[in-house]
Amino acid sequence: GWQIIASELSASFVSIVDGEEISVHGKIDRIEKNENGILRVLDYKTGSSDPTKTHIKHGEWVDLQLPLYRRLLNEMPDIEEAVANASEIQLGYFNISSKESSSGIKELKIKDELEQLINPTIQHCIEGIARCHFGEGPSSPAPKYTEQYSWICQDTNAFSDKGLSGYE
Repeated sequence: GWQIIASELSASFVSIVDGEEISVHGKIDRIEKNENGILRVLDYKTGSSDPTKTHIKHGEWVDLQLPLYRRLLNEMPDIEEAVANASEIQLGYFNISSKESSSGIKELKIKDELEQLINPTIQHCIEGIARCHFGEGPSSPAPKYTEQYSWICQDTNAFSDKGLSGYE
């Protein structure tokens, strides 16, 4: 029962930081609706990503891609009526995997207390970027991305504690 109403739709919004306009742009992969008036905003991902694990860690927002997409919906005249009439707006990933069992749609599950923090967190991030506050510097040595592929990044732990001196 889902109908695609838009794909690859771009939009932007402006936020004011210290009297300056900061423009935030995005392009949503897919927007669909069903007969119950639910709107679903999806981002295509290869593999089997879980949007809840990607966006929320230890009860805090760590990735705002999907919440930003929801914010951008208000700036899309092509689907203005569908957004205004939506009974609910869901966010998620459309996983495209080599395994059929890993492919499909996974919804971002947002607890009520985190829902209330979306807009303040987005604004805080925009302010941080505008003011060049990017948090702590990278850790050294960098954490492993993945055991299986650490050798591609020449992760010293993949070879030994001392690494490959000729390649450091």
